[in-house]
Amino acid sequence: MGRYNDFMMMQAEKPELNKLLRDQLQNQNTETKIAADDISVITNLLIAYGIIEEAFLLYAKKWIDEETWGQWAAWLRDLTKHPRFQLIHQRMSGQFDKRFQDYVSKVMKE
Repeated sequence: MGRYNDFMMMQAEKPELNKLLRDQLQNQNTETKIAADDISVITNLLIAYGIIEEAFLLYAKKWIDEETWGQWAAWLRDLTKHPRFQLIHQRMSGQFDKRFQDYVSKVMKE
């Protein structure tokens, strides 16, 4: 996951690379238009999504304890309230650990 996060951080730092992500998200559904300004928010939400996935996987392996995971889960619950989070979760389906994506779907329904 480190290289994925590095790549996403590079996109956040170099706005000219954001076109890659914007094109990917828009090509999957022509009804969704994503403004150039909005893509930096999406990029940062994706970075957070990837980082929380890493914590989830460490928790699943019992490498982090329940209390620590609870803090990550609280951050995830807050992020799911962002209007662009649902778009990210839907469009990135299959690109993250399925157990994590299922967990996120459950959190989003709460």
